Amino acid sequence: MWQGVHGSAGEISGDQFVNKRTVLAWFDKKVRNLECSELLSALEKRNCGKIEEFISTQLLDTISFYDYAENYYHGFLAGILKGAGKYIVLSNRESGTGRPDILLKTPSVRGEAIILELKVSDSFQGMEQKCYDALKQIGEMDYEAGLRTEGYNNIKKYGVSFYRKECMVRK
Repeated sequence: MWQGVHGSAGEISGDQFVNKRTVLAWFDKKVRNLECSELLSALEKRNCGKIEEFISTQLLDTISFYDYAENYYHGFLAGILKGAGKYIVLSNRESGTGRPDILLKTPSVRGEAIILELKVSDSFQGMEQKCYDALKQIGEMDYEAGLRTEGYNNIKKYGVSFYRKECMVRK
């Protein structure tokens, strides 16, 4: 069974499987050729405006009108970041009392770690509140716990919200 974007489960037909595989292969190729140093630099420098600009530009080029679900944005962003190479990218790994959406960490604990918690807004006006909800969740669920236990001291936290092809980021 495959869980669809809109929450309905159903069997995948041969045509749907081929179509899904084709889309995933296209996305993988696109991500592999994507220059992500601008995004990583913005994350490291805590430049929310640049992060938003980079992600929104990629959304304009890739997202379909029907893909506005958190799991799509999660896979989209994790895919982009996995291609960056400088960080170990972890998705939905247990930390604290929950599972942050995306963790990035340098191979050395002397480097840094980044926590990204994602939310989808029902409106453009609601995006900022969703960012703050995500940041609150990072704190309440103590998503830093596992990273601190490993020895990371430089931990950046971001709340990321999406509305259609728009992205907003708060630190």
